[in-house]
This record gives sequence, structure tokens and C-alpha cells, in this order.
Amino acid sequence: MKSVKCITAILFFAITTLLLAACGGGGGGGGGGDGSTAVPTAPAAGVSITVDNAELVSAEVLGTVDVVEGFTSGVDFLPAVQVDVAGSDFNYPDFFVQQLQRLPALASQANNGSVSGVIIPPDTQACDANQGTITISGEVDVYFPDYIPAVGDQITIKFIDCELEGIVFNGTLSMTITELVGDFLSGPPPDTTLGVDVVLTVFSVDDGSQVFSADGDISMQLKENEIGDENIVLSGNSLTAWGAGEVETLTKYQYGLTWELDGDYSIDLEGTLASTVIDGSVSFKSMETFTGNDFLADGNPIAGILQIWTSIDASQARLTAQDDGMEVWIEVDADGDDIYEDTIMTTWTDLESL
Repeated sequence: MKSVKCITAILFFAITTLLLAACGGGGGGGGGGDGSTAVPTAPAAGVSITVDNAELVSAEVLGTVDVVEGFTSGVDFLPAVQVDVAGSDFNYPDFFVQQLQRLPALASQANNGSVSGVIIPPDTQACDANQGTITISGEVDVYFPDYIPAVGDQITIKFIDCELEGIVFNGTLSMTITELVGDFLSGPPPDTTLGVDVVLTVFSVDDGSQVFSADGDISMQLKENEIGDENIVLSGNSLTAWGAGEVETLTKYQYGLTWELDGDYSIDLEGTLASTVIDGSVSFKSMETFTGNDFLADGNPIAGILQIWTSIDASQARLTAQDDGMEVWIEVDADGDDIYEDTIMTTWTDLESL
């Protein structure tokens, strides 16, 4: 579980805190980092939830936060733990915003002479140290001499063995700006909002030791208010992530995180997960919002309930965060009669280790 689980936690602390660091590296041939353009599949049949597998199923569901956020090297899946993680960190929202922030410099190098209302023809440029290429195309309102973002802008970026800050990317991402308040290119002023619909096509990140890939759609909305509180919502119809022999697919998913300046946070999640780790699929939904703060040990949730169930029968599990910020209880209803026969008292740390 630790490898695709390496696809990291849902957090985004500021639109301008762009943490593009590890989990990149030498991919191959513009495909999934291994030369392949095929998207693997995870088993879609439902998994019966029992007292024997409830912890693993729960850990995988919590790890879906990782799938929509990005890749990392084995850090915790819970938001507050991520604040001071240095290096070995990659997450999608940061990366998407970073690519948008790259566009003014790319536009100033382009020779298309466009001023406004322009279709950007494919413009290929070398990546860092001439290692690989990045190709920009799309249709935007204003691109030359400087890119000025606007709602409706459509931008496609193709990476071929493209090294950026020591990381090599392959594959394609297409972005459409759906909402925009403020100037995120120069830093978030009060009441900043950025909405972007993203499609990833066999997009891979490789740090030279491991390769992770993703294919599917992510819609994100990022907000920051005048006092620095932030909110992010990530959602989509289908997203498949794979690496190190594991495959996970999320469908009809949505994740919301609110992070306040004093460190308090809340998080909600729902969707359906198909995973090779649990050899099937389960659905999940927050029944009560997870809440916590970074002043407790590890910043784990101190309240909140998550329901997990399966389509194959009526078996289910219910996760309840305990107020000590360390324990989480998993109740199991294996026969689907809405009576929870077993309770597993475990910790967030133990779940992360599975």
C-alpha cells in the first residue's frame, strides 16, 4: 500500500507556496515513465468488509486523499503532518498552479506575435539543462507579450522526458480556467479564488528510483480569504493512479479541505475506490467532517466519522476519530444488518503503516 499510497495527502496551504521537489526523474518516451501509454485497471467488483480486512480497507480509503493530491515519499496522509515536510514532495494543485505561473516567461520567449484572443500553436521549448522538452498549446484571451489568465483559457502542456528542478515528467496535462478572482500570478491578494479543470493523460513523475503515473480528470477550486484562511476542493469523474505494481481508480470523488490560519482544519471526502491492494472496490463518504489542528501530536483528526460500504453485499465499516488525536476506532458490520458487531481500536499511525 505504501507505494501508490505515496500519492499524497490533500493539502494546499497557499497558492504561491509551490513545492515542486522530488518524485520526478527520468521517465521515458512521453508515456507513463516506463515507455508505456496503456492505463492499467483495478478490479471493480465489490469487496466484502470483515473484521479481518477492515483496517486495510480503511487505510486504502484514507489513502485516496493521496491519489487526488500528488505523489510523495511515504509521508503521512493527514493534512497537518505535511506542513513542514521538506523535499521529496509533489502535489497536483501546486504543480498545476506552477505551470500557469510559468506561462508569462514562456510567452515572452514565443515568436507567434499574438496579442489577444489567440489560439496558441504548439510551441516547443527545452526543459532545464536541455533535458527533454515542454510543448505549450491552447486557446487563451491574452498570451503575448505576457500571459494574462482569464476564465475560459484552455492550455495543454505536453512533457517529453522534461526535467524541471531535477524531476523528469512525461505525459500531457490540459487545463481550463473555470473561475478566477485576484491575480494569483503575483501572489494571492485578499479573497483570491482559482478554479481549474485538469485532464491528465498518462502523466508520470519519476525521481529515478520510482515512477508513479496518473490518468483522468481533476477539478480544483482554491480560495484564500483576507486573513489567510484557505479552502481547496478537488473532485472528478475518474482518476487512475499506478506505480510499483499497484493500481487505484477513483470515481465520482470529491475532497474538501479548509485550513485556518491558526492551524485548525476540516476535511470531507467521498467517492468510490477500486484498488489492487484490496482486490476490489468500496464506496465511502464523510458522515461527520474530520476536524483537527496542528497543535496535537501529528495533527491528526480529533473528531469526525467516515462510512465505508461495498456493492457486493451490505457489509460496512465506520471510522470514528477519537479526541486524543491519536486513536481511531473502526466499527465493523460484516453481515449488513446495521449492527456493528466488532470494534477495532487502532491509531492513525498504525493505519498509515499498512
